[in-house]
Amino acid sequence: MTELVPAYEGKKPYLFVSYAHKDSDLVLPVIAKMFEKKYRVWYDEGIAPGSEWPKNIADHLNAADGVIVFVSENYLASPNCENEVVRAAEGKKTIFRYSLDGSTHPKLTGENSIAVGSADDLIAAIPEQYVGDGTGYERSIGKQ
Repeated sequence: MTELVPAYEGKKPYLFVSYAHKDSDLVLPVIAKMFEKKYRVWYDEGIAPGSEWPKNIADHLNAADGVIVFVSENYLASPNCENEVVRAAEGKKTIFRYSLDGSTHPKLTGENSIAVGSADDLIAAIPEQYVGDGTGYERSIGKQ
């Protein structure tokens, strides 16, 4: 069972996390590590029950300053993940791409896309502007 952390819901710059749910066991510990270090990240655990899922995702992606993409075969097979990549690229957001299984995404190239090789590399690559004071997390989350 993975301990879930709350998603950032404040007004300061934050990173949107794009991942395939089939990869949750690999992704959620990285998100938890980022939360411990006070990085402002939003992921789909921040969606309030009863809200419209696609609109909520789109709104948070549009408002994010950057995106972390956890690339994998599962990610590449997901139409929802593909939509997030396209929207992030169109929005000219900085994209931090972390391959979970050696997979690459053909649309994640160029100057706005930064490749990292590990969770520690990811955290080291993210600018200080995304580090907060621990506020802006409205919901408490349980376990998955």
